[in-house]
Amino acid sequence: MFFISSVQFVPTSGGKSAGQVFATSKLLNNPVTGVMIGILVTVLLQSSSTSTSITVAMVSAQIVELQPAIFMIMGANIGTTVTNTIVSLGQSMDRKMFRRAFAGAT
Repeated sequence: MFFISSVQFVPTSGGKSAGQVFATSKLLNNPVTGVMIGILVTVLLQSSSTSTSITVAMVSAQIVELQPAIFMIMGANIGTTVTNTIVSLGQSMDRKMFRRAFAGAT
């Protein structure tokens, strides 16, 4: 019963109000900020495919404009290398394995 009643609030509570924050903020339209958002989301989700899909869906729903989304996707690709480097740091105890892991990450 709770799920059925909560579904009614989704159209009025989410997407478009979040889109207004993206559209009206001058900071979020800055390319450097877009790249940093892409990096942060990708590092947190550990998947550039997921963050890119979310960005594409936001553009499709007209929550984010195309130009800032391009920089967010660029940040997602950079975030993948950050995630790989963090994983390679897990091999830092063994020097030989660390070199191989770091070389594979970069």
